[in-house]
Amino acid sequence: AIFDRMEWFIGYGGRLGFVSQIACTLFFLAIELVSGTLGTDSSNAMLADFDFYRDNAAEIKSDLPIVVLCTIFGALFMRLWKLGTAKSMLPYRISNSVAAVGMTGILGGFFPIATMGGPAYCGSFVAMTSPAVMPDVASLVFASGVAMMSPAVMPDVASLVFASILAGLSQISLAGLLNEGWGGKLGTAAFMGVGFYKLIVMGIRFIWLTLRKSDRVMHTVQKLRENGEIRAEAQTLPR
Repeated sequence: AIFDRMEWFIGYGGRLGFVSQIACTLFFLAIELVSGTLGTDSSNAMLADFDFYRDNAAEIKSDLPIVVLCTIFGALFMRLWKLGTAKSMLPYRISNSVAAVGMTGILGGFFPIATMGGPAYCGSFVAMTSPAVMPDVASLVFASGVAMMSPAVMPDVASLVFASILAGLSQISLAGLLNEGWGGKLGTAAFMGVGFYKLIVMGIRFIWLTLRKSDRVMHTVQKLRENGEIRAEAQTLPR
């Protein structure tokens, strides 16, 4: 309710999962503080297990490509399902975003490796991001000044892939955090992927605009300097 009232992160994929994770974290901390067991190993759930990264470094490294690829697959499947069913005669109940996410989750349940379903489901949350929130690749190109390409040349499916890659990396980074049944963890990873992608685009745009502004300032200074030299020469000429 607070997030809705304050209009925080409206249109971000994984927003509801992120809110659920915050609720679970606050509840866990409250219970641990009341019981006086915060920081002990009295419960199976834990906020962080940093030894996990050291003890499972090889497994994490081998799982990384699978997690990233499955996250991308889930995002693309969700988007294709939504777009494909929207143009068909199927009812709206199975063509909206929630139904598309559900179908992605069902499909992920049939993957040959059990651990592949979660990343695919996470990717479907990334695909729920509003186009107004997640800039497309064309805006990234405009921001970097590499080329002036229209959105038709570089559609937002590429931005979806980039955000999904970041979401996959976020899943790996959260592997040792919020363990043992923490609600909203996949949504949080999707939220992080979308947020990181937007920050990267905003950073590139800021740097490019700053450089453009600096170039204009230097050009103006050079013009003023040249005009000053012309005036000085004109004053030295005999009349």
